[in-house]
Amino acid sequence: MNDVRAVPGRTAPWRVRLRPTWRTVGQIVGRLLLTGVSATFIVGGAADPVSFGGALFLLLGAAGVALFGSAALVLTGHLVARRPVLEIDDEGIRRPAGWPRRASRLLRWDDLAAVGAWSQGIPAGRGHRHHLAFLSRGSAGRPAAGAEILAIKMSGVPGVAEPRWSIPVNDAWDRSVEDVVRAVRRHRDVPFADRR
Repeated sequence: MNDVRAVPGRTAPWRVRLRPTWRTVGQIVGRLLLTGVSATFIVGGAADPVSFGGALFLLLGAAGVALFGSAALVLTGHLVARRPVLEIDDEGIRRPAGWPRRASRLLRWDDLAAVGAWSQGIPAGRGHRHHLAFLSRGSAGRPAAGAEILAIKMSGVPGVAEPRWSIPVNDAWDRSVEDVVRAVRRHRDVPFADRR
């Protein structure tokens, strides 16, 4: 299952992947049901396609099949492909690009200053979400656009906050934040700030 060729002196990448959960399965089933309902709109609209109601049903049904069907296909693809969300190897920390982009992002070990876990949103609220941030070395001047909240949460921690290196932690990850920090520290001993 490891898609990395063995190179003498190099270790295989340590990966974080999404695992199947009941929530993901429920999302797929829900989108498939909505696709089916949208298909019945098409059938209903096909009965009288020249009327306003028939044309409206055809339009809504086609839009629903396209949107809900593609969403179900994407979720199923993520579940089946088992593409890693995060890789840690001898070069550094890599964020594999999502399809169709081909270039992954790499934060080299020499550029890593710290790791932080932080939360955004109202605790116990629907929008509350945990993130894992990798802070890079550099001048700690003004934070990058979109990283203001991250910079406030990680104040006092060495490194520069960058939105591209702040990853939302998903309940479907097959590894915990603590596992990721341990894997990072096997390569480089950096501070870890838990601000969740």
